[in-house]
Amino acid sequence: MKILYNIVYMFIVLLYSFSSEYEVYAEIPSVLDDKIYRGSGAIDLTKNVTGDQLSSYISSNGGKIYFGVDLSEDASGNEMPSSIGVALKKFTLTLTTTNGVFTFNDFYTNTKANIIEKGTASAQTFHTLFGTTGSNDLKGSLSNFDISSYDDVISLNNINFTGTIINAKLDVNFVNTDGRTSNEAFFDFSGGFENFSILTGSDASIIESADVGLADAPTEVTYQSSEIPAAPSTKTSTATSESSPAKAPAYAPSAPSPAWFIMLPAAVIIFSYLRRKKKNNDQ
Repeated sequence: MKILYNIVYMFIVLLYSFSSEYEVYAEIPSVLDDKIYRGSGAIDLTKNVTGDQLSSYISSNGGKIYFGVDLSEDASGNEMPSSIGVALKKFTLTLTTTNGVFTFNDFYTNTKANIIEKGTASAQTFHTLFGTTGSNDLKGSLSNFDISSYDDVISLNNINFTGTIINAKLDVNFVNTDGRTSNEAFFDFSGGFENFSILTGSDASIIESADVGLADAPTEVTYQSSEIPAAPSTKTSTATSESSPAKAPAYAPSAPSPAWFIMLPAAVIIFSYLRRKKKNNDQ
């Protein structure tokens, strides 16, 4: 009886530990409250996730955070409801931990474009985001998160820090263009609110693979695919049905939901029964 009693006790302790670990992921994926307005802004991640949740998420995804983006652009100029775009100038995460301040800006999207920034004379290569003005009708989320409103994904890579996260702030700036060429007209920003979320790796892969907004992009708009290994870095491909599609990066799959919420009550009942039986035997 004593051996069985100890086994059940240890079983409950392990289940409690496992459930506590699972709760770290309870708020991810998460829609972020702060938004980008008029092409720039700061997003406080800790409004929606705790430092421990974010730390565990980064660790489980190999030092990466996957951000879903819902673009809000006017379908003006050479943009259209089925294809809109913006370009990223800055995407920087600042983590404040108990050991100091850590800054990360190694970000990735699956397309780039040569764009002349306003106030400059020559084009530079910027990471870009494509999308549509409406929902993307994407389904199949493995996390039961609504991904139908998201257009593209930004992966922030090589996040490595020490200490406990106290604050996490994301600074975002879109490229301000002057509209001189087709690319500048397409990748301008209209000043609307752009929504962000933290995604699971599996959901990010679904959105990436869909290439939302690429198929209907104007033929005069050129972009570079980050995932075409045979193409030199200076080669561009036009956004037509003949252009090579961008491949989605290999995202880490999301962790399966444990069944602790079923096993734990059963273990507690068994444990209570054994305690009562032991007490009666002692009497």
